[in-house]
Amino acid sequence: MGKGGILGFLGLGRRREPPISLAEFRGRIADEIRRRYPGVRVDEVGEDGLETWFPDCDEPGFLNLARNYAAYCEGRNDLAWFIEHNAKSAGPRAIEATPEALLILVRPDAFNPEPGRGGELDRGLVRPLVEGLIAIVAVDGPEAYTYAHASELRRVLKMIDAEIWQRALANTRSRIGYEAVPLEVGKIGEIVTGVGLASSLLADDEIWDGPEMTARGPLLVAPIERDRLVISPVNDDVVANGLREWHARHQRDSEWLTDILIVRRAGRWELST
Repeated sequence: MGKGGILGFLGLGRRREPPISLAEFRGRIADEIRRRYPGVRVDEVGEDGLETWFPDCDEPGFLNLARNYAAYCEGRNDLAWFIEHNAKSAGPRAIEATPEALLILVRPDAFNPEPGRGGELDRGLVRPLVEGLIAIVAVDGPEAYTYAHASELRRVLKMIDAEIWQRALANTRSRIGYEAVPLEVGKIGEIVTGVGLASSLLADDEIWDGPEMTARGPLLVAPIERDRLVISPVNDDVVANGLREWHARHQRDSEWLTDILIVRRAGRWELST
């Protein structure tokens, strides 16, 4: 748990504008897709869908915006974020996935691809951690991560879901090279990997269920940045309260992940109350 540090709550006291309508939400995203990808044709489908036709693709891409619009209305992030996120995910769908490029990332559930043409279950290869936070298999590309539908990963890789997950987990462990060490008594612990993947450790049960992490009882964890986990034993009131106070003062930056606090208890994650 080398470096010291603290995490915090983002957006306290921030005022939000009233949400725009679903029609305008979809229109803004469609405009951004056209701006990012000249030559693409974007069609509205139903009440909340977008179909994208790229010149070199045989089949259209599809975005169902219902869940993202609901998350936007709930204030999970601002409008600009949802426009950018959905426009990026609407890019050409062909992926060049290899087993070596698979990683497991922890992200807000808005990163789970919207249902494709295969129906509600045609989404990413994910495992829920707590409400609003998922572990998802991603393809590490030369410029960015790709969050592909599980059906697309199976088709390209010729692997079943369990094999894909295990390979992604093995790659993630190898990339991070993390070995758990006991928390120091009376101190807030911190994990920083230097490769942007500390939050991915939340998906690795072997770490959190090992003796180094369970020796102090349930753990309070602030996963506020993609490469930073801040940890305290729940039962150490002084340290746990210090983490909560620090968390309340932390400011959002480019590596922000989530403003929730979670607890590892009895082999599972739960929201802190």
